[in-house]
Amino acid sequence: PIAARAAALRRVVGTLHVDPSYDLLGAHDAPRHRTLQRRSLAALDLAIAVSASTAAMWRAHLGLRPDDPPPMVVIPNGIRIARLVRRQDTAAAKAALGIPATDLVIGSVGRLDYAKGYADLLEALPAVLAAVPQARLVHAGRGPLDEALQREAERLGIADRITWLGFRADVRDLLEAAEVYVQPSWCEAQGLGVLEAAALSVPVVATAVGGLPETLDQGQAGWLASPRDPAALALHLIDALRSPALRLRHATALLDRMHRHYTQDHMVTTTMAQYDRLLSEFA
Repeated sequence: PIAARAAALRRVVGTLHVDPSYDLLGAHDAPRHRTLQRRSLAALDLAIAVSASTAAMWRAHLGLRPDDPPPMVVIPNGIRIARLVRRQDTAAAKAALGIPATDLVIGSVGRLDYAKGYADLLEALPAVLAAVPQARLVHAGRGPLDEALQREAERLGIADRITWLGFRADVRDLLEAAEVYVQPSWCEAQGLGVLEAAALSVPVVATAVGGLPETLDQGQAGWLASPRDPAALALHLIDALRSPALRLRHATALLDRMHRHYTQDHMVTTTMAQYDRLLSEFA
């Protein structure tokens, strides 16, 4: 943004897809980093944030007042819901993955690193399995913690109740097999995995970080657990697995929110409206 402004471009727009909480190790929290971040944002004519939380966290992180530049609007990521129509029922999806029909699948998709909170999920699983022995975690994704998490599962004695799928170009088969989707993140500006699960009518258990509470309507369209709290995560997963009626209620409420706020059409239309507004100033 600073270079674009120096090049005399008439309008500069930026999109905030992450928030300051992603800097888990404080690697970008030195005064020089904050100065660069503040100058970069000030160089924008408009900042588009993927959640209200993301916008608020950047303003708080940089000590910006409400009237300090740049103006910010919230335009959530959207997906093509029609593309995610179910191809098979839950039992058929489980069979395709080699999972017994009697297993209750906790599905999750994400990079295996600290920010995604999978260590907390593994710590929560023994309590979940004690209450719901037929529970099974099925995960798609890879990352730097691959081997460490598999070793931890062995240490906890739960390795036989976890299916690691590795990288998958298409996770629809996993989502179709799931009774519930879990997002145990430590930080999450919005969470595309949650949106894809919602589009397939899979209820969601997530941590109350970043934009996830907005997506789940502050817990009215899903379960919200405190972050970095395996015990709370376990309680919500047990509640979800034990109550088909509650799963249906949350899945229905979340799918309704998807159609109203998180479609690709809504994202594109509202973004284009902002571009048109900025361009009209030169008409």
